[in-house]
Amino acid sequence: MTSFPDKALLEEVAAEMEERERKKKELQVRKDAVKREYLQAVSTGGNGMDLSMLHTARSLREVVDKKEYDSIPGVLDKAVLPAGHSFGIKLCEMDSESLGDWSKPFVLMPDGKRSESIFEFFRFEDSSMGVWQAFLLHQMWHYLPLWWHANYDRRHYHYSQEDAPVFDRPLPYFQKKVIIYPDFSRFDLSPEVYHEGGDYYVSSCFWSSFGGLIREYAKLTFKEGMLDGFFVFDEKTLVEYDCGILF
Repeated sequence: MTSFPDKALLEEVAAEMEERERKKKELQVRKDAVKREYLQAVSTGGNGMDLSMLHTARSLREVVDKKEYDSIPGVLDKAVLPAGHSFGIKLCEMDSESLGDWSKPFVLMPDGKRSESIFEFFRFEDSSMGVWQAFLLHQMWHYLPLWWHANYDRRHYHYSQEDAPVFDRPLPYFQKKVIIYPDFSRFDLSPEVYHEGGDYYVSSCFWSSFGGLIREYAKLTFKEGMLDGFFVFDEKTLVEYDCGILF
């Protein structure tokens, strides 16, 4: 005897699908609105990025790669914690029983408690450098140590042709059954920091083995020096790629 789904269950599933579609449309409307804000900021002001900011980004990546995590606050000198607070990294647990784990920044409070809500403590200088350091700190988790499935989130940020990756062999793009020869020389990889009113718009390029070369655009808002909002409103794929690895 054929069993049909309960009518109430079907109505519940339909309502959930409708709600997801509504939220998807609302998100797109918000993204489109912020894109217009960004274009306005670009048209009325110059890119606040300078060589010292590129140096900061590379220095941060260097201390992370060397696992010198105690040096991070010294690199991010426009990010300040309250007196008695300190910054640390809880490294991912490489447990064979786990499907994956992420390393997590934390703030150690005077009472010995830890909080992973680090942006409830940091205050940033009201400048292009301060905003850039907020962006770097927010996205740093993508290149901290990751375990197993968490590696889908790994990114390699690139700030100019000088530090763009050079591939000594073609890369197999399994999904499309083709071989690609990544060439970044035709792209401007320079980051951007634009300011409009009290809001900032930051863009930067990264390479992902599960997406390719992508320029990410984010709106950052601040309240009393604290990062109050981080909204990625666009991602433009410059070189499409997927390594095809399944963890």
